[in-house]
Amino acid sequence: MEFEDTPLFDWLKKNRIFLLVLLVGIIGIAAYERFGPALRDKAQIESWTLFQTVTSGLDLDENLASSLNLARENGRIYPWVVFGATKAALLQRNAAALETLKPELTTLASDGDAWQVSSPSGAVSIASFLLERVNELETGGSKEFANPAPTGASVRLVVTDSLETTYGLTIGTFEDAAPASTELFLSAVEAGTFNGVTIETFGGRTLKVPGLDAESGAPLEREFGYFHLAGSVGMIQKPASPGEHEADGIQIMLEDNTFADGTSTVFGDITEGLEDLKAAIQSAEADTTFTVTSATIL
Repeated sequence: MEFEDTPLFDWLKKNRIFLLVLLVGIIGIAAYERFGPALRDKAQIESWTLFQTVTSGLDLDENLASSLNLARENGRIYPWVVFGATKAALLQRNAAALETLKPELTTLASDGDAWQVSSPSGAVSIASFLLERVNELETGGSKEFANPAPTGASVRLVVTDSLETTYGLTIGTFEDAAPASTELFLSAVEAGTFNGVTIETFGGRTLKVPGLDAESGAPLEREFGYFHLAGSVGMIQKPASPGEHEADGIQIMLEDNTFADGTSTVFGDITEGLEDLKAAIQSAEADTTFTVTSATIL
């Protein structure tokens, strides 16, 4: 008996369309598992690069409209460009820029923006919060941004420069709003991994304090976030990986960073000692180093 005369051949003939679809599906799943992660990584890198390009060159008076158009091509970064530009415009009281940004905020707010920040009435979406601040400014109200007073555990950080001058910082934590990041930070303090590390400074505006020494970065805690204001302490966004944090260090903001809100978790705030350390770092000679000599939970 030849194969064409067997029941199996008859079954294969009757079900050839089903088998073809099944084969295509199997090949598709295999291809997705093989190439999907690489494609996602490539898309994230492209988004991050575009975000850096747009925000580094953005001038509210010169190229706001063209910058928004450039960012609009990428839905992953567009809201953050709008949020950062709006906050900068509010701080500068730039009415012309706010007139351009207000319709964008209105659209983002109506689209159900899921990224939230704190407000006197509780957690609200960033777009809605900023829209309220724009409306307040238009009616002569406040334009101030502020984080609440931290109510979680506090840490005493002692920093010594290469001239042997000592600076003390007290960091309060937002344990309720950022429990995962706070736990990672406090665990590192208890383990002593911050002791003896050299602080890295970026333009005198942001500090990186190595020593977190975690196996992986904390998750992005965005549902009830806080602003990246001067004195805020938070995790560091992993380069080219939006939504992920570095596992080796934390950052301290010496100046406001309007474009970082929502991109990394703020888990604490400096309640004592910021101004002295800030003045020292911003006026230090290039070869001056700053080292954490001790970190203890109060």
